Amino acid sequence: MLGSKFRVALGERLAPWEDDETACQFLLTHCLAVHLKTDEQKFYCLAMMAQKLVALVKNEIQPESLDNPQFQEASVSGHILALISRERMENILLIVRKKLEIVAKKRPDTFNFTSKEFIKAFSSHKNNELSRGLEYFLATGNLITRTGVGLMQLTGFAVIAERINQLRFVSHFRAIHRGAFFMEMRTTDVRKLRPEAWGFICPVHTPDGAPCGLLNHVTASTNIVTHFTQSPRKLQETLSSLGIIPHSSLAILPNEPLYPVVVDGNFVGYLLCRKAAFVERQLRAIKVSEFDDRISKFAEIALIRNSPDPENIQTQYPGLYIYTLPGRLYRPVKNLLLNGQTEYIGMFEQVYLSIVIDPDEAEPGVTMHQELHPSALFSFAGI
Repeated sequence: MLGSKFRVALGERLAPWEDDETACQFLLTHCLAVHLKTDEQKFYCLAMMAQKLVALVKNEIQPESLDNPQFQEASVSGHILALISRERMENILLIVRKKLEIVAKKRPDTFNFTSKEFIKAFSSHKNNELSRGLEYFLATGNLITRTGVGLMQLTGFAVIAERINQLRFVSHFRAIHRGAFFMEMRTTDVRKLRPEAWGFICPVHTPDGAPCGLLNHVTASTNIVTHFTQSPRKLQETLSSLGIIPHSSLAILPNEPLYPVVVDGNFVGYLLCRKAAFVERQLRAIKVSEFDDRISKFAEIALIRNSPDPENIQTQYPGLYIYTLPGRLYRPVKNLLLNGQTEYIGMFEQVYLSIVIDPDEAEPGVTMHQELHPSALFSFAGI
């Protein structure tokens, strides 16, 4: 049924001879929870999303705002160029397909699809289709697209770096923009500086006028994860060794409170609430260790505990969340429980950490981290 309903929307991505079952499988594989590989993973992800929605309707958790930088990631230049290249290549293949269909209609009895026919149709196409689109994008900052490639704007992607002074020139490479789409909105929610951005986005380095609050600059110590630095197999083995209960053991789950465990959007199992704090600290110790590569030093580990007063105090959906993918902002802090070693934290996990500036402010049993320097919340120009 799903295949027949969405077949029109899938359009040319399916061949005319493919049945509705194939269309449904294509929909589930390429359009639903695309970050997951197997149908089983997608099923558990949807089940958790349904549980989270029910908890929100029952006012058991706090809604998550799209304007909160805690739930945002950075789209760096390589991500956008990859999207443009992919769409250009898809357009080329679509044109080649149309040419082959025309040839097949002209010679229905003698046409035979071979690599020779494909190369013939492909070679008749313009050779600079891919490079021409990238050159135009870099020169003008304007995006010519058929699908939008998931972006909310088509202009303003490139600016000319001004060399008025060194700080002005460097600030171009530390700027982070919410998007030209939001400059036309009358609401000020997207421009607010939220406490979750402490240490990641400079509170003073933003221009006056229309881009105020939209064009910000990351702090001097903040960087962006640009590579895949985590081995999924090693992480899964580490979680299993620390007592994570997989879905295959649902029948023997103990009758006590549990936290869901989510790794890069993949609902991998459960964790006993009484063991959650111990597991979190063990994961951090492995992450910070220079002699243990089971967990990437750029990974985010966030334990969201149950609310102490569910009727009056709402929290996010409780669970143990681990993020390792590119696009996340991270910055260094000092881990007080591990002899002052430097630990890289993300914006999501920072909300659930106790970080002090002065060591005298530390609370025993609560405070785990300390800022490297009191000026860690400013950008290069802000400092």
